[in-house]
Amino acid sequence: MRNLLFALLLTCTTAPAWADSTAFWSHWSDGKAELNGYQLTVDRYGQSRTGTAVMIFVTEPFLPDAQVKHEHGDHESVPVLKLNAWRRFFTGIYPYTILTSSFQPEEGPRALKVASSVTEWCGVAYAQLNRREDAV
Repeated sequence: MRNLLFALLLTCTTAPAWADSTAFWSHWSDGKAELNGYQLTVDRYGQSRTGTAVMIFVTEPFLPDAQVKHEHGDHESVPVLKLNAWRRFFTGIYPYTILTSSFQPEEGPRALKVASSVTEWCGVAYAQLNRREDAV
């Protein structure tokens, strides 16, 4: 879990090269989503495990104060690029499913929110990082 939080923190604090690109945002603000599927290899319990990864990219309005998608009302929202990164692999007889969602604003170099859940037969782990002004 500590490694997961560290990875999430890096996502929240590292400015992507495309953050201020007008061409990037004009392409992504077309109302369509993009799905990418991959074969996945991860090390777990000292062995390489194979699985599937799906990355879903979409832009949407986001309420920075409430830290949720803006679905209705006249609240002030900001456009974000959302990535839902879904990974699934088996360790012996049981599956791991990991979903990480990150919300990158059109304006500004850092993610507003990153949330991740890990589900397997031993239980569920959940971590969420929220950017408030200039702190996580």
